[in-house]
Amino acid sequence: MKGTQVNGALTLKMDLLVGVWEGSVIDIETTGLNSTIDEIVTFGFIEDNKLEIIQRTGEEKVSFYKELKEVVTNLKAPFYAYNGPFENRFIQDQLEISKKVVDVFAPWRKMAASQGQKWPKLDDLVSEPEIYLGMPRITGRECPILWKNYLQTKDRDLLTPIMEHNKSDILRTLFLLIQYPELYEKPGKLI
Repeated sequence: MKGTQVNGALTLKMDLLVGVWEGSVIDIETTGLNSTIDEIVTFGFIEDNKLEIIQRTGEEKVSFYKELKEVVTNLKAPFYAYNGPFENRFIQDQLEISKKVVDVFAPWRKMAASQGQKWPKLDDLVSEPEIYLGMPRITGRECPILWKNYLQTKDRDLLTPIMEHNKSDILRTLFLLIQYPELYEKPGKLI
């Protein structure tokens, strides 16, 4: 994945054939699960039919967070995110921004619980072709490890799988909004 270097971050921009009608679909990658001590390293979003991923490239977070604050502040609300409380905590604790976040996971968690099933991961609801074909792919749990390895080696090739994972999660979340609009407060629709 080729991105453009801007102010200490790699940025990937894509025009999509579909988009979100109102608000923005977001996904973040972090150094861990604790929003008070761990940091955001990747922020991806779809607004209208524009997908953008902003990937941190330096250990220092100040300039990256400054850029993210501007982006997040100007993104259309509400934010739709799979496991919305996770993204919401990091946006509030790390960027000190409060936006309405719709948890795309919530109706699926509720349906699974009512049937006595385990809570579904995004992979369970919208599979990636790599899973079917048995090809290598990166999970969210591997992103902090890749980030740590990148900081030690400065090998930019380690950032590509993080950005690819982020892009996949954003697109699969958009699919759920488009395919099942009745499950969400402000349904996604084709534009």
